[in-house]
Order: sequence, then C-alpha cells, then structure tokens
Amino acid sequence: MIASKDIVKKINERLETTWTSSEWLTGKKVPVEEEWRGRMKFILEQYRIAGWTVEREVVLSSDFPYYDDYLIFRNPESYETCPKELRASGV
Repeated sequence: MIASKDIVKKINERLETTWTSSEWLTGKKVPVEEEWRGRMKFILEQYRIAGWTVEREVVLSSDFPYYDDYLIFRNPESYETCPKELRASGV
C-alpha cells in the first residue's frame, strides 16, 4: 500500500504549480489514483486541517473504467495575497 506521505507529495507537486484564473474560481483538480483510495479519508482531513477546501468528485462515464475520480482543491489564500508565481492570467 502506498504511504500517505507519498500521496501528499504527488498532490503538493500539482498544487504548487501555477494556478489559472479558472482554477482560482473553481478549484484545481487532482486525479485520484487507484492506490490512493484507501487513504482518502485521512488525506482529506489533513488538508482541511491545514485550511484547504477539498471536495471529491466522481464523474461517471460509459467507457471503462466507467468513472473518473478527482480531488478538487480551493486555495486557502486569496488571489491577491498568494505569491505571484502561483498565479496566471490564462484560463
């Protein structure tokens, strides 16, 4: 089983990239890997304790594997106060 610290490392790599205007409004989607599923409750609790707004989204599909699983993170900082290198004007 994958360690929680390895999951957090992968999630943080995605969260530390530039955020588009659209991501500031709707949140940044991080795909949930199959091996993460047993750790999701713990991972979500830890990010929420740290101030992040995190939701889980499952999108059903008619194609195998019949669903896509995502975590949607909303940055706890405002657009104005976050470091400029995390912001992008693109969509």
